[in-house]
Amino acid sequence: MVRKHADIGIRDTPAYTIGQAAHYLGLPYSTVKSWVVGQTYHDREGQEKFLKPLVKPADKEEKLLSFRNLVELHVLSVTRREYKIPMPQVRIAIEYIKRTLRTEHPLSDVDIQTDRVDLFVDQLGEFVSASRAGQVTMKDIVLQYLNRIDRDKHGMPLRLYPFTRKASVDPQPRY
Repeated sequence: MVRKHADIGIRDTPAYTIGQAAHYLGLPYSTVKSWVVGQTYHDREGQEKFLKPLVKPADKEEKLLSFRNLVELHVLSVTRREYKIPMPQVRIAIEYIKRTLRTEHPLSDVDIQTDRVDLFVDQLGEFVSASRAGQVTMKDIVLQYLNRIDRDKHGMPLRLYPFTRKASVDPQPRY
């Protein structure tokens, strides 16, 4: 069934092929295809396995992507290539966010943060590790540690403001 453009929002209108999305985002075609349609591979024992897609295309039949899908692919790219979050953790986080926050587009609908180890979401005022399937963290403490590193546009550390006292946690770095 083809959806009419009037039935969906402009952000969800199927408009881009996998090739166009790969080009616009500077990603390999094979990567985008794998993230959108899934991928078959063989494990160490030679058994065929299937990796489920991570992004639900706006038009599954034609495999056309929407602007929302481009955002999801961008977030995936940054998460994997810049922050080096392992794919199993990314998959756990996506499934956790889909299930708990009831969204089909967790990578575009939810503000995801990272400490370069885990993926976090703010859920009802709690800082939750989505990549650890909902483990609650101490939001203020995690954010204090994350905010003590200045990074360049590529995510590389520029300055570090370490804590100077064990007994107290400074809420803001001192310059």
